[in-house]
Amino acid sequence: MELISADSERSVVGLNGSSRSLFTALLNFQYPSIPILVVVPTEKDAEIFGEDLRPFLGSKTTNSARESPLRVFSTHETEPYDRFSPEILTTASRMEVLHKLLSWTNAPEIAGPIVVTSITALSLKVPERKTLDRFTETLHVGDYVDRDELVFKLVSTGYTRQTAVEDMGELSVRGGIVDIFPPHRRKPIRLEFYGDELESIREMDPSSQRSELSIRTVTISPAREILFNRETIVHRGEEIRKLGDSLNVSQNNTNKFIDSLLRGHLPAGAESLASLIQPKMETFFDYFPSSAQVLWVNSLESETHLEEFYQQISENYETAKNSLRLIAEPQSIFLEKDQLLELLRKYNPIILDPLGISKAQRISLDLKCETHEELSLALRVSRKLDSALSPLVKSIKEWNSKGFKVVLSSGSLSGASRLANLLRNYDIDIEPIRESAPYYDWGKENLEIRVATISTGFVFTEMRLVVVTEEELFGIRQKSKRISTEFSQNDGSELKDLKSGEFLVHPEHGIGVYRGLVSLTLGTNKGEFLRLEYQDGDRLFVPAHRLGAIQKYLGSESQTPKLDRLGGITWEKTKRSVKTSVLRLAKDLLKLQAQRKVAQGFQFSERDSFQDNFDARFEFEETSDQARAIEETLNDMSIAQPMDRLICGDVGYGKTEVALRAAFRAVMDGKQVAILVPTTLLCQQHIRTFEKRFSDYPIRIESLSRFRTGKENKYTIEGLISGNVDIVVGTHRLLQKDIQFRDLGLVIIDEEHRFGVTHKEKFKDLRSSIDVLTLTATPIPRTLQMGLTGIRDLSVINTAPPKRLAVRTQISRFDPGMVREIILREIKRGGQIFYVHNRVQSIESVGLFISKLVPEARVIIAHGKMREGALENEMRKFDEGEGDILLCTTIIESGLDLPNVNTIIVDRAHAMGLAQLYQLRGRVGRSDRPAFAYFLVPEEETLTSDATRRLGAFRQLDHLGGGFRLAQIDLEIRGAGNLLGPEQSGNLGAVGFETYNGLLEEAVSELRGEEIETTSDTEIRIPISIRIPEEYVPDINDRLVLYKRISSANNEHEIDQFNDELMDRFGPIPEETKNLERIMRLKLRAQEIGISNLEWINGQIIISADISNKFDSNRILKRIQDPKDLLSIDRDQRLCYPTSLLQGEEMFQKTSKLIDSLR
Repeated sequence: MELISADSERSVVGLNGSSRSLFTALLNFQYPSIPILVVVPTEKDAEIFGEDLRPFLGSKTTNSARESPLRVFSTHETEPYDRFSPEILTTASRMEVLHKLLSWTNAPEIAGPIVVTSITALSLKVPERKTLDRFTETLHVGDYVDRDELVFKLVSTGYTRQTAVEDMGELSVRGGIVDIFPPHRRKPIRLEFYGDELESIREMDPSSQRSELSIRTVTISPAREILFNRETIVHRGEEIRKLGDSLNVSQNNTNKFIDSLLRGHLPAGAESLASLIQPKMETFFDYFPSSAQVLWVNSLESETHLEEFYQQISENYETAKNSLRLIAEPQSIFLEKDQLLELLRKYNPIILDPLGISKAQRISLDLKCETHEELSLALRVSRKLDSALSPLVKSIKEWNSKGFKVVLSSGSLSGASRLANLLRNYDIDIEPIRESAPYYDWGKENLEIRVATISTGFVFTEMRLVVVTEEELFGIRQKSKRISTEFSQNDGSELKDLKSGEFLVHPEHGIGVYRGLVSLTLGTNKGEFLRLEYQDGDRLFVPAHRLGAIQKYLGSESQTPKLDRLGGITWEKTKRSVKTSVLRLAKDLLKLQAQRKVAQGFQFSERDSFQDNFDARFEFEETSDQARAIEETLNDMSIAQPMDRLICGDVGYGKTEVALRAAFRAVMDGKQVAILVPTTLLCQQHIRTFEKRFSDYPIRIESLSRFRTGKENKYTIEGLISGNVDIVVGTHRLLQKDIQFRDLGLVIIDEEHRFGVTHKEKFKDLRSSIDVLTLTATPIPRTLQMGLTGIRDLSVINTAPPKRLAVRTQISRFDPGMVREIILREIKRGGQIFYVHNRVQSIESVGLFISKLVPEARVIIAHGKMREGALENEMRKFDEGEGDILLCTTIIESGLDLPNVNTIIVDRAHAMGLAQLYQLRGRVGRSDRPAFAYFLVPEEETLTSDATRRLGAFRQLDHLGGGFRLAQIDLEIRGAGNLLGPEQSGNLGAVGFETYNGLLEEAVSELRGEEIETTSDTEIRIPISIRIPEEYVPDINDRLVLYKRISSANNEHEIDQFNDELMDRFGPIPEETKNLERIMRLKLRAQEIGISNLEWINGQIIISADISNKFDSNRILKRIQDPKDLLSIDRDQRLCYPTSLLQGEEMFQKTSKLIDSLR
């Protein structure tokens, strides 16, 4: 192909979908040293093109992202002139691409980079190359570097200081150790200094915080796109003020903006003023070498999209200007449209045009590449038959007979394995290939199944290659980003954000207030103590090395716990009361479990090819939690005992799919399914979901609710009796006496706690003979889930759904211009808005205000004081898109899944609790579109210190899963109340989660006659300094977490791991901290044989023992009677052994030897 050397625009015709990515890989293989730029119409197209190209490029060595030539240059996920700044991951990835291009230009490598981007991403101007080069640091082992100056420079380029580095753009400093996560690296790096000398550079694991591979050199590029320093802002200050005056921005706001920049802080939305903040700006094309090759995909569509984008820039600029915001004109921060197209055409791009209608001067190649439309259509029809994959098998034989190699692709190993299992029914036995390989290694056999994410398949005649994707076989699927939610029980993470004034639970003394970590000197020995304050101001000082048993009080935000009296009996009394209540609960649960074991239910068949085929048509990739819940449910159904399983997971986390799989199994075995929902609106949502999912099957689905006519309901009831209706979705109407089923096999109950008492009694009757699956969106505490193991069948789905993005959060003073801008921005992108005003008496007047402020918007009002029918009708209208804004009270806290609502405005947010704010924000961001939450406080009011603290804490919780320990506690207590009843919810609040869980486990063990293991908390008092010095670990919360971890160690291996981590993260261990580790080793040995107390007093080691100790009494008696042995016993029955006060390792060795001698 002479495509590269051509001197004019030319086009390649006939390629479409993923075949264009294969063509790009082929071009890269033929011309490996030439950089390639792929330009596509939209950001979504860029993402798909990059995903398709990655498997075709393959990897000969490792899967390391940094070794691949492929980069995706993203556009900002925010809109032009947005009030939010782009996510740091977006700007970091853009900077990574610019850094890669700059590096290649300065020292061209053998392999040229491949950059995939949308045409709109090229429109935004970027920092000049000189500035990027100046703000980029290259370090070598052995260099002499001023650590403080390096840290200052990194912070000025966008790195944020954290106590631990976990995400791109973060920085952590601990003595001579500096951790940094540069945007262009797949892992953070750890720099270790000795004085000013850089001793080592290592990669590190952000999850474990442990060092890994040693490297000699590292380059650290900036973490943000806007690069400025104080001198630039001082120089441009007057220019910014003049701009503010011309836009009628108040001088106060302009000065605040400038002051923020002078302090090194970039205000949200500052990208709208980028040209005045940075020394100079350039374009992406200034970075891209002139020798590069450009592939322009669908150029006509790109130009249309570009026209729309520039129209959006113009509109948003005017809206922002009318809101009196400080912004620069479009031409100073964006390329002009004609200028962008001219720069692009200078590269004489190859136009990838499927139809041959582009403006390219000539056609260079006309390739034959067919899609699988006919095959997909045939497969859709065959799904309803026994031989679902017959059309595929027939096509494979035809392709092979013509000399084509066939590759079937799946984005996951589980999907590939499922496809392989289905093909075995057609006598095709092949194993999936999971190793990554470039396209020229594909098709070694006539048929392959590869684990590769490819969006669309094709028949590429010139290459004699056929690719068929899993999506074409079973329907479109979306890939999920797995987020781990598991953590060690004793990792101490609950103390990470502990602040003075919060409540802690001491196992012996009860609930007290944390008043800080204090250093005390006893004689010549230093130690750190946790100070707890109890009733009447009494104080308890807990040695930091005994924090293992201390728990953070986790209870409802709205419920302040009562402080216990130090030395009093209130705590023991409360625990006894809770224990009695918990015993009753455990008894009931065990009784119900026993009844179910002897009851006879229907035994559904096990998984078969029909089930595999139905599963494969799920449009998303199952998350690990969801897959586990599905298998647990199907396993329950395949047993003759009636199923009673509870599925817990937030709205949109995939509970309904679990119900769909169970319903499919039931219907395939000839049984009917009833789905009970608390509201008619949920009924409609479920009907839509079930009808869509079962559309290819001869299954009749009906509903029973107030939104159906009497005639329709009568027709449905008759169908249930005759058996013509397979699945029915309904409200409590389904529980009335006139409803009869011909053969009911499965009942699915959604949000059982929202039904009345009489309905719940009917559910109990159902559970005795019919399989019941219950779904709930209220979270269940992890500890409670563990406590219920074995007495309640429970599946928890905690993994975030595919492509869910964190909700961007802003807290602002109320401003009508801003509110109008926010609403119009969401409406323009086709979305809807929640406007929360939690005062029923004034909600109508707020509705009038919004209608006048934004006459373009349709406002629907909903609140809890409305009649149920009227409320549901208004909610239905909003759900069906008849309104743009739902003005409502906090009734939206839980319930509906409305993925089109991606903006929420909360009025008077300062008056709400943290958990309430967290839950309200959770109502948006339920799709793959960016979501925004605006929390407004009145202009005229001064915030209380509590409100300021609450909103400040909330601002930080904008990552996925953020705030689980702080803000979701209220929700979990509600979830516990829903699962166990209100009495147990009160018990949880009285003693906290951890204590409650311990009592529950004890109660269950008691009732089962199991032995309850008790381990004494050995107290060791030796007059030596035991602490983690502040100068070694400066952050107080880091020290708390470390104390908690070491004091919770269960064996010597965990102590060894702790030591390794200390050395790795903080450097050489001080002697006082080594003493802490030695004391913990002694404690483990002492606990093993039942020593309750070990102390050094007046030249003697004194040992007290539990009643259930493991001493060798005969041996000890002989030693006491031996005049040569120094061991003795005092009148308090304590063992005494005279010794001088030793230090360090000698003390540990001698005391360990004494303990071992008592066994």
